[in-house]
Amino acid sequence: MDNLGFQRNPSFVTVSGIDEDVIQAQIDTVNAVANVSVSLGNWRLRFHKIWTNYEWRMRHYFYIHLFVFFCNTLICGAIVWAIEQYKIPYIDCWFDSATCVFTCGLQTYDFALLSRSSQSVLLFFTWISGK
Repeated sequence: MDNLGFQRNPSFVTVSGIDEDVIQAQIDTVNAVANVSVSLGNWRLRFHKIWTNYEWRMRHYFYIHLFVFFCNTLICGAIVWAIEQYKIPYIDCWFDSATCVFTCGLQTYDFALLSRSSQSVLLFFTWISGK
């Protein structure tokens, strides 16, 4: 597509000598930092220091809790999808499992048409989700 109203400024296309030196210096800095290696013991000490000084906050518990619930929906959806022998689209199995895990009551597929084993899995995931 030609944009006839756009006027290209030559300074956008070409790089001056000073800019080339700055860019090369930045590339050299990145390469120098990339070549530095830190021993495994040093990493362990750093990680241990971070872990021992870590303060659990309520928002961290909240994020971990949501992550577990989200993973439960993915796992439950995959189990139901496999039980139904891939006849139902995975997105519908995932949505129905999210409905059970989060107990919100929305469905994209008729729950009564699922096999009893799928219904049992969904009931189990509803139970372990705490409702």
